[in-house]
Amino acid sequence: MLSGDPHFERRRMEAALFARAALQEYEHEVFAPSVATSVREAAAAGRGADGIARTNLVSLVRRTLLRISATMAGIDHVDTPEETDRFGHFVTKLSEGTTVESSTRDHAEVVREVLALREAFVVEFYGPSLARRQALIDAFRAGNQSRADLPRDLTTLMLTDPKDSWDDDLPLREVTLYLTAATHTTTNATPHVVKELADWWAAHPEDRERVEDLDFLKRAAHETLRLHLPVAALMRMAACDVTLPSGRAIADGDDVALSIDAANRDPEVFGADADRFDPWRETPQGVKPFGFAFGGGDHMCIGRAFVTGQSRRTGDADSTLGTIVTLLQHLYEHGMEPDPKIEPVMNPAVVTDSYSSFPIVLTKA
Repeated sequence: MLSGDPHFERRRMEAALFARAALQEYEHEVFAPSVATSVREAAAAGRGADGIARTNLVSLVRRTLLRISATMAGIDHVDTPEETDRFGHFVTKLSEGTTVESSTRDHAEVVREVLALREAFVVEFYGPSLARRQALIDAFRAGNQSRADLPRDLTTLMLTDPKDSWDDDLPLREVTLYLTAATHTTTNATPHVVKELADWWAAHPEDRERVEDLDFLKRAAHETLRLHLPVAALMRMAACDVTLPSGRAIADGDDVALSIDAANRDPEVFGADADRFDPWRETPQGVKPFGFAFGGGDHMCIGRAFVTGQSRRTGDADSTLGTIVTLLQHLYEHGMEPDPKIEPVMNPAVVTDSYSSFPIVLTKA
């Protein structure tokens, strides 16, 4: 919702979290090991008498993302299963606040609940993490520590270079937003990719052999992000009076809801079958394969490459796969398929296209 210089300065500061080297470190040193551990634990916990492991993909993805979201935001003590479960409880509830516009519940009630819970989050996680980083920064400024010894995370960035215009609560709000963003999009999209691919392979069995083709999986992930959005619209504030080509006038300061779902299914851009999943879809020059799933222009989501990877292709030695393809790669290696015995359940608490449960089997676990 920022614009102009405040938006530019905040984005410039936080861009360090999404530099190429940082993304590689997150993916290879934090996320990939976390995926391997989560899949292994899910396979062991869910194995039945028939030797086949069963689990809920939504819960598995969310749990897998907790460690990397904590690393990126700057939250400590998310290491043991008990700590991860407790942290996950907070992140799930805090996410209800940051995405409250999509809630089917009374919005004021949701906000009250989340603000009350946030006090406990500050005491248990945020406060101690903040204090440790402030001590490290103080040591650095006193010449007792080098900058390279400081953590590379959001909390450290905001403590290192605070602005006079910030209120005392801003760093906490920003950390809360990052925890939601680092988990929400991938948790929403991954079950949809699995469902879309299962249906596609049933209709196009010749593509089933591409289950280990990372470029194909990336195509499928991008097409799914276009069709299944984690938010119904993007909220923006008009920075000046403007009249749209349609003749509609918007005044300076107006809040505007931009329907990215309609834009992402525009047949004039994505073809006559724009409502249909097609991993082989080619988009016009200048159009992202995932449409406006991450916004556009100066306000495009700063963490887009964290989810989608750094390029459309996966062959570059210094590229990243992104969270969705990394998850799919590990899960398909373990023989992931939608559970034929249990139907998925959509999330009734939000108006968006989201699963609360997506049962899978791991036939090779």
